[in-house]
Amino acid sequence: MRTKVYLSDEGFGHIVRQSAIVEELQRLQPNLKLHVQTHKHLEMARKILPAEKYLDVYNNISWHKTKMGEPDHQAIEVHYKDYIQRSEKYLENESLDSYDFVLSDFVYEAFLAAKDRDIPAFGVAHFTWDWFFSKLYPPLIETSVLKYFLNASNQASKLYFPPFSPNEIIRYYGSKAVEVPLIVRRKEGKKKISDSRFKVLIIDSGASVLRSSIEKAYTQFEQLDDLSLMHGAERTGSSSVLSNQENQHRTH
Repeated sequence: MRTKVYLSDEGFGHIVRQSAIVEELQRLQPNLKLHVQTHKHLEMARKILPAEKYLDVYNNISWHKTKMGEPDHQAIEVHYKDYIQRSEKYLENESLDSYDFVLSDFVYEAFLAAKDRDIPAFGVAHFTWDWFFSKLYPPLIETSVLKYFLNASNQASKLYFPPFSPNEIIRYYGSKAVEVPLIVRRKEGKKKISDSRFKVLIIDSGASVLRSSIEKAYTQFEQLDDLSLMHGAERTGSSSVLSNQENQHRTH
């Protein structure tokens, strides 16, 4: 049995979530062959997603923001202006002839390609991009593109939504939507911090929407005895850590 996993190029949640799903699938089906298709975070996918093959293909969806984390209206409008034409060209080169089913997290073209080959396609997401972009004001994406998204996701066999997914999305997809518990890995032996010091963990989104605000606030934390700033994962697939002693006034 062989499957292809399509990963959105935005953020890291897709990769982390699919690592738990794939781990369970391979436990249930040891002979499952996995192919992973993504682009921006391909190296991170190689590290945590055990696959037979990795395909470096950009999966069309991108989020554009300013340095302050706000939507970059002009860049978004430009990127999605010809989305349907790019999607159709993408599908011309997409072959699923050797796959038994596909997983999409969350790439619309995966559902269209699977439907064309008459194989099952399963989507996983906390939200869908059609819903996300429909909430922007003023509207930045043409209605025809949003309808294209909706038509594509409606070709899925099932769509799985973890906790905290918007109820509006779940109601829209009706019987196609399945609410599931938190998607976490089974593996034991996770690292635990044994010391009793008070700790605060500040986490930005995978798209680093709050990065500039966090870095600005970082300069006010000098009175803390033990402070580390982890950064760089969104660009390199790896992180670096600077202590407050090394980096009292610098931000990255």
